[in-house]
Amino acid sequence: MACSTRKSTELFLFDQPLEKFTGRQLPTGEEVLRRLYSFGCNSKSNREAVVTELGEVWVKARIPTMEIRSIKVKLESVVKKYEKLKINRKRSTDTQQAKEVHFKNELSRLFDYRIRMLCRP
Repeated sequence: MACSTRKSTELFLFDQPLEKFTGRQLPTGEEVLRRLYSFGCNSKSNREAVVTELGEVWVKARIPTMEIRSIKVKLESVVKKYEKLKINRKRSTDTQQAKEVHFKNELSRLFDYRIRMLCRP
């Protein structure tokens, strides 16, 4: 009989997938990626589901956001960066480790897609 452990569901650079956004705080980039990979794979429909959930969180906070297609583009760029790092995860060079640290620092910030207001005098 095979036993399953949490190690088998662990993500590269992160602990475990995220079942849902808390809704009490705006999500960080790390939480968005963890939520995306909780669906099991990175497909177009899964990305759209995550973008929809993100929209609900931002609507609750009553913060105006940019268009959905722009949010999808931003999410896809973050996923591409993650996939590139994931491919080279076996490398133990200083450059690879620096890239991983830089990426984790980027993701620790808010996954921000609010509308930028320009103030003119």
